[in-house]
Amino acid sequence: MNRRTFVKTAGIGGAATLVGVGLFGDRAAAASDTSFTATNPEISTSDGTISSVYIAPTGTVEWHNFDESVERLRISFDSKVDGGQFETVVDETLALPKGDDTRGQSGKFDYQDVTDRITLYSGAKANRFEQDADGEEKSTPVSVRVRITLLNAAGEKADPAAKASLSATATFEIVVGNKGASATASGAANPGIEA
Repeated sequence: MNRRTFVKTAGIGGAATLVGVGLFGDRAAAASDTSFTATNPEISTSDGTISSVYIAPTGTVEWHNFDESVERLRISFDSKVDGGQFETVVDETLALPKGDDTRGQSGKFDYQDVTDRITLYSGAKANRFEQDADGEEKSTPVSVRVRITLLNAAGEKADPAAKASLSATATFEIVVGNKGASATASGAANPGIEA
């Protein structure tokens, strides 16, 4: 399966980028257990600027003993900066691949095989994370929420619907440093004498 057919994201360019890696796992339907974790990425640049903040999500969805076959998966990623509102970055639905126990009343699907690096903030939106002060660091909290819905062949929540929706949030700190500037000078007088 082509990764790009599942998640369509903007290209990421520039030398200064950040990554927050997420992990989603545990049993999905039977107990509706959900976890989503993230690390705190750090970067230092000569002027405290960055080009983007992104995630590279990995994880597994697993379900057991549904009353009907789970045929599709809807997955969304939302993000917000501390104090703001969640904004949806990715919202995609895919048909689960046939075979290998990825469809049915019980099944398992590793979604890192189809998700790609997802840009949360770039361009002017990445400016809020930058540190202008020379030799200083800036730490900004970011929350990322994953929402997963197990769907039947008709694209509706699989039965039992109460167990078909999963959601979890991870919060991490974006730490951007502005490398302290320095300057030195050296020289020699090289005195001489002539007769």
